[in-house]
Amino acid sequence: MPKIRRLKYKNYAGLQIKGTVPVKISPYGMQEHLGRAAYLTEQVESNGMYGSVMNYDNTGMTAGLHQAIAVYPKELEDKDFNAADDQGPLWKLLRRIDLVHSNEWTKLAIAFFDECNWYVALDGSLRDYTSGRLISGKEIRDEFTGSSNGVVPVRGKGRERAERWIELFHRVMIDPETYSVQVKVGQEHITKRASRTRLWMSNNSSYKKKTIQEAVYGNKHISAVTIIEDIEPELELAMCMFWSNTVNAPGAALKRLCRVIHLKDSKGPVAFAKALVRALGNTTFGRWDDDIKGGRYQRTRSAAMQSGLWNAELFRGKTAIMPKDLPG
Repeated sequence: MPKIRRLKYKNYAGLQIKGTVPVKISPYGMQEHLGRAAYLTEQVESNGMYGSVMNYDNTGMTAGLHQAIAVYPKELEDKDFNAADDQGPLWKLLRRIDLVHSNEWTKLAIAFFDECNWYVALDGSLRDYTSGRLISGKEIRDEFTGSSNGVVPVRGKGRERAERWIELFHRVMIDPETYSVQVKVGQEHITKRASRTRLWMSNNSSYKKKTIQEAVYGNKHISAVTIIEDIEPELELAMCMFWSNTVNAPGAALKRLCRVIHLKDSKGPVAFAKALVRALGNTTFGRWDDDIKGGRYQRTRSAAMQSGLWNAELFRGKTAIMPKDLPG
């Protein structure tokens, strides 16, 4: 049985199981920007381990290499009990996993039906088996945490129920049959955001209607961008950091990209890359600031350096775009 820890976060408490199977750097795709961006994100989000699962931060359940959430916490707090937009991307990930016929997924699906009368529908949503209605975020959180307030009990039947659910999710995400799906879904998330997200927060009107794909990558689709031919090393690393931060907080990352995107054309891709890294790393948002020991910036930098995918001069020296201590 995997080790289960109980952790607290603000007014919530829940469980965590750390992954134990490391993601391998595949020779295929590591010269491609998309593969590197997804890999760096995995290292920061789940420590690059298959099987990382937790539910202590009011997300109901968080699982997968890119840590897909069952419930959007803000929607859960702000919307009505039966809000249709409570559900997070975890259910779409599970719908994709269903296609690979994982034995562990089958066990989880049976548990949904037997214990809750729930099922994951073809559209990647969690629904009631009898009526087909969407399951609310509150119902999801209450079931998985074993309590009505998102605080997993220290002991008792609620604690036992929460442990059963988190172990089931862990076993799905650590099943080798699901590995390729977890990787592909993470990459698809990046490509979709690149092509659909417009830089509407930019102060420069010429960028407001442009997508990230158009403004940063131009005519070469992000899935085809290679580090040797299509993108400068500095910009490639900066955008990998951007995509990693986007998984944590898409709006906050986009806001900082919009602040500096004009530099790409006016001062060049290297100046833009440096400005983007500083915008993401010099901030009071979350734990993104480079001065926070163990914060997102330092974890991202360490993961990038340890991977060996990027040259050392990008992290050290006067020309570094991701130094240990950012200016400003």
